[in-house]
Amino acid sequence: MARPLEHVPPDQKPAKTRTKPRKPKGKEVLLRPQPDLPSEPGPSSETAAEIEDIWSWTSLADSSASTHPAVFTKDGRYFFSIVGSSVKIHASSTGHVVSTLSVATLGGSTSHSDCGHTGKITSALLNPHNPFQLITASLDGCIKFWDYLDGTLLQTIRLPQPIFMIAAHDKVEGYIFVVTSRGTKRQTASGKITSEDNTHLYRVSLSPTPETAGLPVQESSEVIGIGKLRTPNGLAVSPSGSWVVVISGHKAHIASTTNPRAGFKKFTASEHLTCLTFHPTDDCFATGDSKGAIRLWYCLTDGSLSEASGLEKRAQTTSFHWHAHAVSSLAFTPNGAYLLSGGEEAVLVIWQLHTNKKEFVPRVGAPISTIVISPAGDKEEEYLLGLSDSTYAFISSGSLKISREFSQLKLDPLINPDAPSTSTPVPLAVHPLSSSLILTSSHPSSLQAYSPSNSRLLYDIEVSPSNRVSRKDERYLEPSRVRHVAVSASGEWMATVDSRIGDDGFRPEVYLKIWWWDRKSGFWILNSRINRPHGLNEIISISFSPVLAKEKILLVTTGKDKQIKTWRLRTNVDRKGEVEDFWVPRSSFQYRSELPSHASWSNDASLIAVAAGSFVPIYDSATNALLQVLATSECGRVTSIHFLGSSGRFLAVAGERDLVLWDLVSQTIQWHFRSGISVGQVVAHPLEDKLALLQSRKNTSSSQQDTRVLLFRPGSAIPFRTCSIPFGIRDVAWYSLIEGTTSDFTLVGITDSWGVVLFGDDVKSPSSLEGTTTTRITGDTYLPRKNTLLQDIFGKSAFDDVVHPTASAETSMFFPRQGKQAVTSFFDTPAYLMPPLETMFDSIMQTFLTPRSTVKSDEGDVKQVEDDEMDVDEDPVPEGDAPLIARNTARVVDEREMHEFVEIFKSYGLTGTSEPHISD
Repeated sequence: MARPLEHVPPDQKPAKTRTKPRKPKGKEVLLRPQPDLPSEPGPSSETAAEIEDIWSWTSLADSSASTHPAVFTKDGRYFFSIVGSSVKIHASSTGHVVSTLSVATLGGSTSHSDCGHTGKITSALLNPHNPFQLITASLDGCIKFWDYLDGTLLQTIRLPQPIFMIAAHDKVEGYIFVVTSRGTKRQTASGKITSEDNTHLYRVSLSPTPETAGLPVQESSEVIGIGKLRTPNGLAVSPSGSWVVVISGHKAHIASTTNPRAGFKKFTASEHLTCLTFHPTDDCFATGDSKGAIRLWYCLTDGSLSEASGLEKRAQTTSFHWHAHAVSSLAFTPNGAYLLSGGEEAVLVIWQLHTNKKEFVPRVGAPISTIVISPAGDKEEEYLLGLSDSTYAFISSGSLKISREFSQLKLDPLINPDAPSTSTPVPLAVHPLSSSLILTSSHPSSLQAYSPSNSRLLYDIEVSPSNRVSRKDERYLEPSRVRHVAVSASGEWMATVDSRIGDDGFRPEVYLKIWWWDRKSGFWILNSRINRPHGLNEIISISFSPVLAKEKILLVTTGKDKQIKTWRLRTNVDRKGEVEDFWVPRSSFQYRSELPSHASWSNDASLIAVAAGSFVPIYDSATNALLQVLATSECGRVTSIHFLGSSGRFLAVAGERDLVLWDLVSQTIQWHFRSGISVGQVVAHPLEDKLALLQSRKNTSSSQQDTRVLLFRPGSAIPFRTCSIPFGIRDVAWYSLIEGTTSDFTLVGITDSWGVVLFGDDVKSPSSLEGTTTTRITGDTYLPRKNTLLQDIFGKSAFDDVVHPTASAETSMFFPRQGKQAVTSFFDTPAYLMPPLETMFDSIMQTFLTPRSTVKSDEGDVKQVEDDEMDVDEDPVPEGDAPLIARNTARVVDEREMHEFVEIFKSYGLTGTSEPHISD
């Protein structure tokens, strides 16, 4: 390929060139940018700011886990969970979201507070005087009463400060206790201004003032301040309704509910208090602290409180200690005999108070954030655990095992806080065969598959098996982390890179794993594992060639060892004729001594372009021959490169603050765009010659991160459209799950707050997403099903518990297991809860020892079905003799006999006049 001549304008001096230019290695041809272009170039600097449109976007999932415990309805059939500024209503049996209470579902807007909450909801509880009403409080300063059966808002009371916590009791009628915050600033001794939380506890009347009684937003007629304290970690009212307790820092603040003006009685603890709960019958409460200790406080007596008046005093307590880290949640069982605790160790501890013995439910999946006791009713008591990865797990009180768990999206809450999160790669890919997103999970060594169409978590992939242990002391243990994930165009192959940073005791680990998609099981199977594909050096990028043919697919990786490696699929046939596919190295090369930071394939997979320093070498994918080199000095260090459209004529080269578009046919720069802020992600349209440039920036008005999106065409460096989305983007991918071809942009990304969003041109929320609207919960759905008159007389029908064979697996998984598995799991129950063995012997033996089945031949003889597992020689039955087993076999009624029975019923049973006629 000949080098094009550089056009030099007459008013410029010719550039100095070498008399004998250096001959590049192999077929290397340097293509340098030309000063002037005959085509219509764009400006070389950022144009004047245009009017930014708000790009359409919708949230597919919110991974933020609420630290507020779930709230059960009185019958336990539903529970409420807080997600941002909305409350989701879940069915306890399936975990499905049946309704949502929020601004959007009520038709409100974010600029008005007369509908749902506009700020983050911080607390929720059932109305103690009406169990069909839910009370919520938010940082917008509003207390709202909801009729959650109809999904309607009944009352709104506004306070002038953000609300942190609320508490109520049925014996304190007409009042609610509220903790509000008012930020203040104080100056330290060194002159530095610091922000200090200034929180107060109030008793708020639920009666509005006469002036606001008829308004949508009301004001309380009486607000009494009880006391000032630091940021609270717990608020509760005693079972008798006489005392309200709030914990803050190292202190427990106690106040009278009937005489709030008397202020606090303070008791101190040796460590920072983290959680609070009251005993269900006695006036004592339990707290957990930052060192893992649990204390029972016996200070709610008139004598103790009178001595502590105006003083900070230590109270009489009983302590328990097992947790190595802070206790995050506590809960008493309804009878008060047991205390449940959980924390970072991901272990539920059950304390028997009168014996000080404890039982454990280990490995629940993630650190425990909240614990709630489900109302048992006529069922077995269950414990609902809210985990830090937004998963809810039900624990059976009898077997002390997880009976069912409901997982939504769960995104990596275990990132080492010592390392900046922005430097951690975020795996994200789209799998077309399962119509799902593959992205990082709650544990860094795992991936998860999430279906956007039905808002379901499909499965988890443990890429790197690891022990889910908590940190040692105060030091976080860095686990093996999945760094990259890529899915082939056919969806049959997936490549992952997981690595672990070395420390004093372990060497670094790097693994390239390639997985095969099993269509029958709908799961990934590990096919090949390559240890240290680039030595001990980190892999920077990974991508499959965009071909569908199995024999032509390739994989390219770039690493910090400055090598560019390709991998191919090899097929082997053994002696038995079985075909085995596995991946092997194909080639390894490098460009000079530059670090390859990114590699990109052309749409026909004939070219591989590599970002190497300030150069872009382009190789023939079949022979690895170097075809040409693009020298883009304007970009400095090239960060990423992308082929545009289906033809692949244009190549976008992105640097730190520059974006250059090359025309590979004319071998010239089409245009150069320079930005005032850092160039972020670049996404090329797979069908048309268009690209999107995403730039994260700090919004000056809200002090939050947002993203500016610039859309370009090859004809000009001036973006034909400028948009914005109100959040930062960690990673982005082309969303290919929409059927049909489109010229619009449709992207999916992970936000800086670990949410998953779909954004682009005219993006709409999928109509099948559950919980996006408020649904009326009717009485038949909410109330327990009552027996009919026939059931009261004759008993329950045997067909009531039959599961239809066509029921989906998602529904049938919540029914009890049948057969031998049910009997086996029955023995997991503690012995003291099981009935006597002699009462179960016959039922158990009938389950394991089933009689042989028999069939009826065409001649009417009953024949025994042979059991393949039994090897017994039997004598043939003499002709004319009936087999003995026939005496225990029920007669098979055929269709002809049933038809005759129907005719008899019609002619004799209904009229009673004609004689029945039975044909031979």
